[in-house]
Amino acid sequence: AINIPYGVTSIGNGAFSMCGALGEITIPGSVKSIGTSVFDGCLNLASVTVAADNPVFEVIGGVLFDKVQKMLHTYPQSLPDKSYQVPEGTLSIGNLAFASCVNLESVIIPDSVVSIGESAFLGCRGLMSVTLPNGLKRLEASVFASCANLRSIQIPHSVTSIGPQAFCNCTWLKDVNLPYGLTALEPYAFAYCGNLREIVIPASVLSIGDGAFMGCDFISRVVIQPGVQTIGANAFSECSYMMEASIPESVSSIGENAFSGRSEE
Repeated sequence: AINIPYGVTSIGNGAFSMCGALGEITIPGSVKSIGTSVFDGCLNLASVTVAADNPVFEVIGGVLFDKVQKMLHTYPQSLPDKSYQVPEGTLSIGNLAFASCVNLESVIIPDSVVSIGESAFLGCRGLMSVTLPNGLKRLEASVFASCANLRSIQIPHSVTSIGPQAFCNCTWLKDVNLPYGLTALEPYAFAYCGNLREIVIPASVLSIGDGAFMGCDFISRVVIQPGVQTIGANAFSECSYMMEASIPESVSSIGENAFSGRSEE
């Protein structure tokens, strides 16, 4: 356990990262700022306490919030709950906020949330279900990367871009809808999602990033609707069971090895 003394005003980025044995931490009223990745890799962290007189931070249901910015800052990685509903009124979820949470299986995020930070759910291996907020514009880099048990995801129609590696290594992801209005699939967005079976790229997408679906072994059918202009290098490489891919006349550029199979095949 760590009890931070009164007088400390800020906790810097990564201050307690990879403290695997840390189970409890107490934050005094004097702390006004807490950086990112502060508790990254603290796999046994089960309790965060904030002094009642702290004007910026508070703990609700065991979860650390920035009450000024209305941001969920940190969900302790060893909280025992299997499901969690983000409180209504929360505006954002911070970078790495839920990263490596070992017990979570489902999360509901209310429509009040307008942004979810990079790597927010990175490595939540037990996570099977997420309800995303309507109005969300972007899925940030690595936001659900290595969520190995995530089976399906309903992406809101408001989302216009899916960031690099957003769902990379979601090995059990089988069903995903790409909404009309999506304009960008950034590099490796769905790379190594080995159980995806079929993907439809809507006409609103302008570019399919490098390696966007690389290593998606079981994709058998890809439909690229008219409107898509570029297909990046390795976009569908190593999709060894692909049987059908439609490429419309709107495509003006296909990158190197975009549809190449495995080198040994």
